[in-house]
Amino acid sequence: MGHTSLDAAKILLIEDDEVDALLFQRVLANCTGRYELDVCVTLDSAIQWILNHQCDVVLLDFSLPDSFGIEGLRKLQSRFADLPVVMLTGLDDPQTSLDARESGAHAYVVKGQFDSVELDETLTSAIHSGRPLHGDQWRSRSRLRETEDAKR
Repeated sequence: MGHTSLDAAKILLIEDDEVDALLFQRVLANCTGRYELDVCVTLDSAIQWILNHQCDVVLLDFSLPDSFGIEGLRKLQSRFADLPVVMLTGLDDPQTSLDARESGAHAYVVKGQFDSVELDETLTSAIHSGRPLHGDQWRSRSRLRETEDAKR
C-alpha cells in the first residue's frame, strides 16, 4: 500500500518474546511500505489497545501467555471481525497453517523464514483485504470502550 510518512499503515504486533519482537522490527524497517508499529505482549492488552487506537492489521503470535493457537485468533475475530490478522509463529507446520487460514487468518508466517519483501507483500495484501475502522465503526468502538470502562 503506497503509504506516505503521514499515512503509515498501523500495525499491532502481539508478541511476548522481546527478541522475536526486535527481529520483527528489524525486518519491518527494511520494508518499502510505510508502517507504524506498536507491540503488546498479551492478547488482553492488545484488545484494550485496539479499542483505543486505529489499527490496519494485527500480527498475532501463536503462543502467548493468555492464549494459544487458533483460540487467540477467534477471540480477536469475535471482537474485531473486519480487522485482518496475520498469524506469526515459530511452528512450521502445513496443517496448522491451513487451520489458521481456514479459521480466518489472512496469512500464516513462520518466524525467521521471511524477509522484508515477503513481509511487505503479506502486510500490503492483508491491509487491502481488510477494512480499516473509520467513521461509524470508530464511534461504535468508542461506545464499546466506554461501556467496558463503566463496568470496571
